[in-house]
Amino acid sequence: MKEQPIETAPIEVVNDTITNIFTYANYFLVAGLVVLLTYMTIRDFRKKQREKKLAKEREEYNRFEENDKTDL
Repeated sequence: MKEQPIETAPIEVVNDTITNIFTYANYFLVAGLVVLLTYMTIRDFRKKQREKKLAKEREEYNRFEENDKTDL
């Protein structure tokens, strides 16, 4: 009985497969970075808005306290 050679994938197919895997991995990483940067931007924006609101309330409270002292 004659031995049949084992067919292996051509090197081009292997290279293309590896290239595709790394390409999709890069797409995934870039998408993750975009999501992370968007989240951080929104978080920082909300934090600054909250700080502005607290500063405004603090200023109004101090003004009220000053007016209350001058009324005495």
